[in-house]
Amino acid sequence: MTTHCIVISTFPDRATALAAARALLEARLAACAQVSAPLTSIYPWQGTLQEDEECELRLKTRRALGPRIETLLREWHPYELPQILYVPMEGSSDYIDWVDSCLVS
Repeated sequence: MTTHCIVISTFPDRATALAAARALLEARLAACAQVSAPLTSIYPWQGTLQEDEECELRLKTRRALGPRIETLLREWHPYELPQILYVPMEGSSDYIDWVDSCLVS
């Protein structure tokens, strides 16, 4: 089982995504946060097709920190149903060691 993951969420604007990223880094729940340039998301919501500009937030972390990350993301998130995805992460042992050194125990 992979112990590390990338958490992916989308936000309606860059400022909100950056604020959430900083809060997660300051809490040592993520080792690295990446905020994308705006992208276009198209999805069905409440019976209609939506098309919105969003920014994607990616976090490198340990899967065990997921519940704490979700709590903080929901506090920062303006969406009724925020996207919170976990993608298993494997990498070089040096990189994974660095990720662990940045995270709360």
